Amino acid sequence: MIETDVKTTIVTLLSHEDAAVRRQAAEELSTSTSLMVSAVLSLALQDADKGVRDSAARSLLQIRTKSVPYAVVEYLTDSSFITRNLASELMVKIGSDSVVPLLDYTHHENQDVRKLAIDTLGLIKDKAAVPSLLTLLHDQDPNVVVAVVEALGNICDETSIPYLTMAYVCYPYARVVIAEAIGKIGSPSAEEFLVVLLEELQEPEGEELLVLFSLIEALATVGNDRALGVIIPMIKKTTGPLQHILLFTFVQISTRNNIPMSTYTIFKPYLLNALLSTETKVVIIAVESLVQMMDDEVEGYLLSVLGKNEAVDSIILGNLQNTGKAFVLLAERYESSAFDQKKNVMGFIMPRIREISETNDKEMMRVRASLFDALAIDWADSDEEMRLLMVDALFYLDEERAFAFFAQLIDGSETWMRITTLEMVGSASHGRTTDLLVKFSNDDDLQVRECVHAVLNSRGLMTEDTESTGAL
Repeated sequence: MIETDVKTTIVTLLSHEDAAVRRQAAEELSTSTSLMVSAVLSLALQDADKGVRDSAARSLLQIRTKSVPYAVVEYLTDSSFITRNLASELMVKIGSDSVVPLLDYTHHENQDVRKLAIDTLGLIKDKAAVPSLLTLLHDQDPNVVVAVVEALGNICDETSIPYLTMAYVCYPYARVVIAEAIGKIGSPSAEEFLVVLLEELQEPEGEELLVLFSLIEALATVGNDRALGVIIPMIKKTTGPLQHILLFTFVQISTRNNIPMSTYTIFKPYLLNALLSTETKVVIIAVESLVQMMDDEVEGYLLSVLGKNEAVDSIILGNLQNTGKAFVLLAERYESSAFDQKKNVMGFIMPRIREISETNDKEMMRVRASLFDALAIDWADSDEEMRLLMVDALFYLDEERAFAFFAQLIDGSETWMRITTLEMVGSASHGRTTDLLVKFSNDDDLQVRECVHAVLNSRGLMTEDTESTGAL
């Protein structure tokens, strides 16, 4: 029996004109496990106010009894797509308990309802749904068939592979998604089937070209030696996006089988060309492969694509050769880079900064001066992490200019900024930073003096006697 206060709350949820009151009522019902409460909260998924709908959904999730998915599932047929989608999302969050209620709706007379129920099962990813989904591969509606294929791909149950291969033959319109699903499932047993299909596709056009791309991408997951024997010749006789996706699959298979890319230097020209791909995943595998073939030519190409993608930048900067050429190219690129990329550039430069500062050919001196100017300009807008890098960099790039830059900066700032800057200078390793600290050891500002004395003391340069006399 439902308690009186719960009945009152139900009435409030269903009839009160104030949405805020209805939201509160939906939240209060979250502690009840009554079948009636689950039904009422499910009904509230139709409320005109989003806040009420969301509160009802949260309460249903909190209740989470076996009855909840049975109460929610009927709203997959609602006339409002908002309610339908909310019901589907809720059942995905509930998880495996939603499978049985959803299976009944995979046979609904309305094909859109069937498709939504199937989509939801695919997102839940419970293998218990697979036997029922397999019977729906021959649904009369093509959209439902495609939904079943996608759901099977999401669930990743190997037992569905034979059924998907049969569907590939029967339904040409679904071949792209079938190939994608087989790739997602990742069963080695699918390799032979995919390779045979790939070999049969001679000079594909239109829809067949999309199928070809899907087959190649699927082999990236399931392919082995057999697939490599077909893909390698194709790489050599294709160009553009098709060659790029073939390279992607080739590298994925090689990596999975622990074959170092350094053994495939014959593919270096193709990989260099793949750096121009608009597909980030292709560029990443090209970069990861090329760093295993690093030489001056490869390094030049890799530096040319810096700044386009943070993940790509990270791989490149972590594998550059320790050469002056790399420093010159990166220093010249610094000014036009985005802020996060500037940090990456500095991360490469800093371990080499001492060596770079000792090279005095004209080109290197020009680049150092240019980088100093760029860092000095960026100082005001940089965060603390970046500034800590910049202090040492500026001193190593040109210690005299750095001394003057920081002396002027400290002289012209408020106390807290002077102290912050002095502490940053104190954390730097360059020897000339000590001279800068000493310059402010007898500053008129007591807080500044104390800061400088503390830093010098941490460096072993300040004794009690020198601190009392101000002498160093």
